[in-house]
This record gives sequence, structure tokens and C-alpha cells, in this order.
Amino acid sequence: RFLLAAALGLIVVHGWERRVEQALDPPAQARLTAGVADGVRAGAADAAALNRLVPYVDARVPASEPVFASDPLLYVLLERRNATRFDVLRPEAVSSLRAARPRIVVRSTAAGGGAVALDRFLARAYRPVARFGGYAVLRRSVTIARGSARARRPRESRRAR
Repeated sequence: RFLLAAALGLIVVHGWERRVEQALDPPAQARLTAGVADGVRAGAADAAALNRLVPYVDARVPASEPVFASDPLLYVLLERRNATRFDVLRPEAVSSLRAARPRIVVRSTAAGGGAVALDRFLARAYRPVARFGGYAVLRRSVTIARGSARARRPRESRRAR
């Protein structure tokens, strides 16, 4: 019992120490200026990345079009609907992405892969076009066959040959 109480006490002291350190030396914060987040504060690096990401997507995707993002908060900041029924990157999202064919996917580069089928699909059907801090923007690069398990590259017309 004594060892358990001592271990619990050590955990509590360590927690208090961290809280005091955070209060005395808080992490650098900056304001989000993009869209609905105007005035919200975040870590300086994240705020800078998001303040550049939102206008980038706004300039390339009409407000009426959905996007797919690895972080549900991005749908709020981008003021866009989710192109799928999934709030996070999951293997099951492949069929929804294939059907919805969003023009843009915003993926956190900090999030580990793990969804092999989704990673393969994104690598085949999308290409990286921009990076803002910990966020990569992918743009659809092929014509995605609806209901098909494969992605096809757009064919050139006979006249273009």
C-alpha cells in the first residue's frame, strides 16, 4: 500500500509541476484570421499554416463543393462539407471518396498512415499540390471511375493526338 500511495503521490506532484511550468512559460500562440475562426488562438505554427491553408482552398474549391480532410476541425475552418460519411481517414472511406470524387483532400502530415487501402487510393488518384505546416493539400489527378475499384487516367481525345 505504501508503494502504491508513493507512486500516486509522485504522479500528482509531476502533474502539478507541469501545470505550473505551463502557467509560467505558456507556448507561443497566434490568432487565426481565416473565416469563422477569426480571433481563435492556436499554437503559432498551426495558426500560420491554417491562415494560409484556408484561403488556398477557398481559391480552388467553390464553397458549394465538399472536401475530404483528416481532421474534422478542418471542415469548420474551411466551411466545407465532408465529401464522405467518415470524419477521419479510414479504409472504408475509399468507396465514399470514389463516389464523391472531391477535388481536394487535406491531410495532416503528422497523422500516421495505417489505412493502407486509403493510402494506396490517395497515392493513385490524388497528387500533392501544396503544403502548409503540418497539412498537405492533395488534388484529384485522375478520373475516378464511379463504382469501380480502379482509378483511370483521363483519355486524350482522338483529335488531340
